[in-house]
Amino acid sequence: MHYFFSSLILLFCLYPSTGIAGESKGIEIYAASSVGEVAKFANPKGSNYVGASSRLATQILSGAHPDIFISADKFWALEVAKANPRYAISKIASNRLVVATLKNMFPHEICDLKIGASLKEVPSGHYADIGATVLGCASPSSRAPNAGILREWLKAKVVDAAYLYETDVIADEALKSVHIFDETQVEISFYALPLSIAGNTWLGSQGLSNALENAGFGKKGLLKKAPIAPGSTKDVRYKNEEIDVLGIVLSSLLIGLIVVCMAFFPAIFFGFFLARVRTRWTILVSLIVLSPLVVPPVVTGLALLKIFGPDHFLSPLIHVFGSPAFTWFGAVLASFIVSLPLFIVMSRRAFEAVDPHFENLGRSCGKSKFFVFRKITLPLAFPGIVAGGMLCFARSVGEFGATAVFAGNLAAEGGTISLAIYRSLQTPGGEEAVWILSLFSLLLSAFSIAGYEYFAQQQRAFFGDNP
Repeated sequence: MHYFFSSLILLFCLYPSTGIAGESKGIEIYAASSVGEVAKFANPKGSNYVGASSRLATQILSGAHPDIFISADKFWALEVAKANPRYAISKIASNRLVVATLKNMFPHEICDLKIGASLKEVPSGHYADIGATVLGCASPSSRAPNAGILREWLKAKVVDAAYLYETDVIADEALKSVHIFDETQVEISFYALPLSIAGNTWLGSQGLSNALENAGFGKKGLLKKAPIAPGSTKDVRYKNEEIDVLGIVLSSLLIGLIVVCMAFFPAIFFGFFLARVRTRWTILVSLIVLSPLVVPPVVTGLALLKIFGPDHFLSPLIHVFGSPAFTWFGAVLASFIVSLPLFIVMSRRAFEAVDPHFENLGRSCGKSKFFVFRKITLPLAFPGIVAGGMLCFARSVGEFGATAVFAGNLAAEGGTISLAIYRSLQTPGGEEAVWILSLFSLLLSAFSIAGYEYFAQQQRAFFGDNP
């Protein structure tokens, strides 16, 4: 009885905070990146998932169930509406396309600038192509996976300017608009589609209107709901181009092999150093060479942008040879930085598995340290080192974060398996390519893991530890 009354008291105390009394708990929103902060401000107690309209739409069409979908493109709003015809689409805000640069940049002829843009599959990338046509400029050749990475490219000065939304510039104090497109030239509107009663209620709230106005968006208006005939939203710009699966797989394999070759000797050197040398510098060396293993790959990509930017110590070399950013070699470099620490860790383990007694015997015979290393230590550790190389290969083939930031332009060409999957996920009808590329990725992973296990057992066999 005592526990019964205690439970009633506890339930009574918690009653107001559980939402039973009608207190709003927030809703689940899928919002385009440009209105992500608006959604968070207007829906502080709910869940806000922010990303490219194309990616969010494909997730909803694949079975996700948010309360409301906010898109930066009418095409994607209508695609989702066809599968969810219960509620009308609302045009909640307008925006403007701008050409943005850093505030401290001197004015130039716009078409002479190196202007970056998002991928064509991303709405802002499509608007950028329209803007380039209006200006009479060439279509942007530097393509970022999304507007967030594009802004980082601009700040790192690897592009001179970027096609962005006006609200992106308003929210970033480091940027300024050097050209603003009239709404009659490039029409940009944001559309909201409620997918539940709660989402429909939230759409009419004053909080949303205030948040949009404070963020610099245009006035709210309504889009009249019209019958959506089958196939009426077909748009040539979103037709999924045929993906060269074989070419992408071969490109990924080549990148992986080059990375392993580049990492082989550094992995042996640092692996042996960390396994055998005991000095005050060991911890510092370990911290430097292994940090990319734990740092988010996106941060590694941003660091590479800074290092290879035009205003850093490598500037003289970059002016002579060019920057590896946005190039195929940039993808190799990004994969190398991210994969090398794993190779070093495995090499260290391989050297630590070698009993120092064998090395002492060699030196007691009058042989040099290098001779002992070359004839005794390295052969005994070599199977474990090769096993580490297999894992390094698998890591480099699957690398995405650093590559997307530092060599994101490859996403427009497929480039690697990870970038091609990312691009296909944002394109209608791209599911088949995603599954095919994912299958190849799994096969490469299985091959790498099997190779790792084989060579790891070979090293254990040296010491009679093989079961």
